[in-house]
Amino acid sequence: MKILNILLFSVIVVSMLASSLLAGVYISGTVKDDGKTENMEMFVLPDRMRFETMTDKGKEIVIYRDDLKKFWMVNNDKYMEMTEEDMKKMGAQMNDAMKEMEKQMQSLPPEKRKMMEQMMKGKMGEKMGLSQETKTEWKKVGSEKVNDWECNKYKSNDGKTAWTAEPRELGVTKEDFQVFEKAQNFFSEMMKNNDSFLKYTATDDNDGLSGFPVKTVTSDGQEQILNEVTKKDLDSNLFELQKDWKKENSPMMKMQ
Repeated sequence: MKILNILLFSVIVVSMLASSLLAGVYISGTVKDDGKTENMEMFVLPDRMRFETMTDKGKEIVIYRDDLKKFWMVNNDKYMEMTEEDMKKMGAQMNDAMKEMEKQMQSLPPEKRKMMEQMMKGKMGEKMGLSQETKTEWKKVGSEKVNDWECNKYKSNDGKTAWTAEPRELGVTKEDFQVFEKAQNFFSEMMKNNDSFLKYTATDDNDGLSGFPVKTVTSDGQEQILNEVTKKDLDSNLFELQKDWKKENSPMMKMQ
């Protein structure tokens, strides 16, 4: 009987170590773009987060680990790993490529140069972080409810609209979202000109926008809206690589 109790205790301990629950925040919502609607989920801890979207190519997953200073991009059980050093190198390469592109544009005929400039300001340029010539500044224009949350409504100088709620309105605290600021620092070399969701969440009245964005609409009509924000115990395995995922070379490896 004593041996049985020891075995049972060992099984319980191993199970607890294999999959522990951590106090975090669960977020769900939708993204509408080009006539398509995609569901998204976020699992948030103070030093890590997991972002999932369902697309026509299957489930896409991004896991950011501030404690490891790296993130993984997963699709169809294949993943790429990027470190903080990789991000710095990619940021430098993009900066060099932009300078070379601007240099070459100067020699184009006026019509072609104008076409290139418009393309860079459009959707493709926005996704690549090339479309912002000036810093985004926000101005409060009113208050509205979004999914029963009391929100402040803001408009930017480059055509975006955002509805933000204070953390207490969502039932969380500012500390619950500190991972977004950490991720913003991690991606900073790649996002200098890209006013992304991470910048919104990492911003505290720095550019006129205050609060956590529960709805955003870009200048070209892409809409992102949150439907649920709930404090919840999260399985630690959500933030780990799975055994059946196969590693692929990162973009850095392909460029070297």
